[in-house]
Amino acid sequence: MERLKYISLVKELRQIVVARALKLLNEKDDAEDVAREVMLKLWERHQNLHDNAEEVRHLADTMATMMPLINGFRHHRLCQRSHRRHRDTKNGLRHQMSAMKIFCFCKT
Repeated sequence: MERLKYISLVKELRQIVVARALKLLNEKDDAEDVAREVMLKLWERHQNLHDNAEEVRHLADTMATMMPLINGFRHHRLCQRSHRRHRDTKNGLRHQMSAMKIFCFCKT
C-alpha cells in the first residue's frame, strides 16, 4: 500500500483497533497498548499491504482480536516458567512464589 494512502487510513484503523480491544479487554489502558502494538506492526508492513482499504481494515480488526490472546499466552508461559523455577528451589523462595501468585491469575 502506498505510504500516503496508508497514512490517510491511520486514524480510522486506530479507532477500529481500540474499539475491538476495548470490547475484548474492558480496560482502556490495555486497549491502548494493543492499539500501539497493532499500529506499529501495520506500519512496519504497510508497503506489503494490498491497496484495498477494506482488506486493511479487516486485517487491523483481526490483529486487534488476536493480539490480547497472543500476549495472554506469552504471559501465561512466563508465569509457568517462573513458578516452576521457584518451585524447584529451597523453602526460602517459596514465600516469593506465593507472593507472585497474587499478581498472576494463571492456573499453574
